[in-house]
Amino acid sequence: MNCRMETAAQSGTRERRRCVRYEFDARITINSHDREGEAAIWGRCSDLSEEGLGATIVGSLNLSEVLSIQLPLLPHEQPVSLQATVRYQNGFHYGFEFLTMNDAAREALKSTCAGLAQGIL
Repeated sequence: MNCRMETAAQSGTRERRRCVRYEFDARITINSHDREGEAAIWGRCSDLSEEGLGATIVGSLNLSEVLSIQLPLLPHEQPVSLQATVRYQNGFHYGFEFLTMNDAAREALKSTCAGLAQGIL
């Protein structure tokens, strides 16, 4: 992916990120699979990049858990289904890294991030 490095001064954190994050408010659905079967969990996305997202989730997920996220990307009409893994958790806030995705999902994500960068979305 073509991502700019975001420095600590730009992000307000001490770590460096591979991709710039953008504020992005959207309701998401997470499909988690555990020993008891599949569970749908609702959440709210707060930031988005080409490689992942941050969200507040009402529920409990495990670090490194692989799941699927239904994410509405503007200006696309249908939510995109993305496979992701849990990379971070603090209270109800989680960080997800996207794993494999098809070309259509990758392009939808890139166009949404580009629109957010230009301030048109």
